Parts: sequence; structure tokens; C-alpha cells
Amino acid sequence: MFCGVVFALVLAASDAARKKNRRHAAVSAGELDVAGNRGTGLSEGSWTVGGGLKLNGADIDPTFKADFAVRSISDSAVCVDLKETSYVLESNLPAGGYQNICGTYQDVNYGWFDNRKGYYVDDLEVCNLAGNCLSRIFLQENNSQIRIYASVYGVSQWVVSGGTFNQA
Repeated sequence: MFCGVVFALVLAASDAARKKNRRHAAVSAGELDVAGNRGTGLSEGSWTVGGGLKLNGADIDPTFKADFAVRSISDSAVCVDLKETSYVLESNLPAGGYQNICGTYQDVNYGWFDNRKGYYVDDLEVCNLAGNCLSRIFLQENNSQIRIYASVYGVSQWVVSGGTFNQA
């Protein structure tokens, strides 16, 4: 009986190792598929994203829309211009928008025990005409939504677009 239990444990452990290796190979193969834009779907040109701004699933800004132009994008960095036609918390961006905002590909701490990879811009101050500002932008790998870190109703945290990137 004891030998049978040990044998079953060894088989279960080797089966778990095989599954882990298959998952690792699938992730490695998937990384090859996202070369150039890290799975965001973005390329040089004009883009828009809307669908509201979500905070823990609640739509805190149903009219949110970000219009932007991708200047350049590679595996290591992205540079964008935020257009004045962007609309956040019932206000547009200033005339001329914000030019040449560049982020680098890196690990980002997105919250407690939550690290994600993607293009990250921090130490930023992008404000709308009403004076609402954001301090960070994150374009997550294998995702086509924009994430911004801002003070919303007095609480600073990440919010995410309800919609996905579309060419403009």
C-alpha cells in the first residue's frame, strides 16, 4: 500500500511538471506573437479609446474618450501624442494636447500582489481644462485598453477604459 501511494505521488508530481513545461512553452511562443507592440494591437497612426472609465467595475466617467497618435512603438518603448479632443471627467485637454509622452516596457506594480507587464509612463502631469490630472499611464501587455493612475474623488488609484483601442 505504501509503495502504491508513493508511486501515485511521483506520477502526480511528474504530470504537474509536464503541464508546467507545456504552459511555459505556450507563454514563450505567445511572446513571439506580440513582438513589436507587446500584444496591444497598436501601430503608428491615430487611435481612439472610449467606453467610459472603470474603477473596480463601476463606470465613473461614462463619456471618457482618449484620442491619441502613436508616434513610435517597439518591444521596448512607445511614444504617443494625446490630442486635445480627448474628453475626461466632462472636460477636454488643453489646446494642442500633450506631445511626445513616452513609456518603456517594464514590470509595473498594479496593486497589492499584482505585478503586470507593459508600457509604463510615470512622473507625469496631464490635466484637462477642469484641472483634473493624471500622473501615470499604463498600456498592459496583451491588452488593448488604457489604464491611468489619477485621483478620482479624492482617492488615487488605477482606472481602466471600458472600451478598446480603435484606429481613428
